[in-house]
Amino acid sequence: MQSSLVSCSAERPTRGRPREFDPDVVLAAALRTFVTRGYAGASMAELTEAMRISRPSLYQCFGNKEGLFKSALALHAQKHRAYLRTLLNRGTIGGVVEQLLRDAMAGSQLPCEAHGFMGLLAALSATTDDEGARREVATHQGRIIETLAARFERARDEGELAEDAHPTSLAYFLEALAHGISVQARNNVPGEDRHELIRVSLRAFDLQAGIELGATHRSYVVPPQRMAPAGSTSG
Repeated sequence: MQSSLVSCSAERPTRGRPREFDPDVVLAAALRTFVTRGYAGASMAELTEAMRISRPSLYQCFGNKEGLFKSALALHAQKHRAYLRTLLNRGTIGGVVEQLLRDAMAGSQLPCEAHGFMGLLAALSATTDDEGARREVATHQGRIIETLAARFERARDEGELAEDAHPTSLAYFLEALAHGISVQARNNVPGEDRHELIRVSLRAFDLQAGIELGATHRSYVVPPQRMAPAGSTSG
């Protein structure tokens, strides 16, 4: 998707013609701030500093804080769905699941469109201020579940999954696995444990889906090993 530049004044330069900025860039910066601080906790000062635009420019281009949040969320949702569509139409369902989990482990090494919405949902509190934001995020998350469930339904019809596999349940389960893995990646889980975490997660999904791909069908295979206890360090 090509980005159109928005002609709104930026923080710098302060004199002369207002600098145009790429909405993809400023909206991504805003979304990162919302993820870090929560909707209610993200102040206008923090948002404008992260986006590197002035407060008048923010109001001119996005209306208010809620409008900014919705714009950032909509752009991210559009990119994430495009990422998912490309991935879900590539290879077997086993390969698709493995790649999604590997991408979750890669975390910040991947472009922002590879990341879903569960992390953002977790960052938003249950306060009244965040309630509307949570509804917005949950709506987009629901569409992602529907997209994953449709792929699992196709895989079941094509015999890749057990006949009694439940596509929607598998979609929720995969999202939960991916979110948990991404949290561990952000917590700097040691490299050898990352391999083991992927391995046991894939095994768990296979059991849930009623399939047995086996080592020869997985590209991400390592010997079984014990994971280090929480809080331990690798030598």
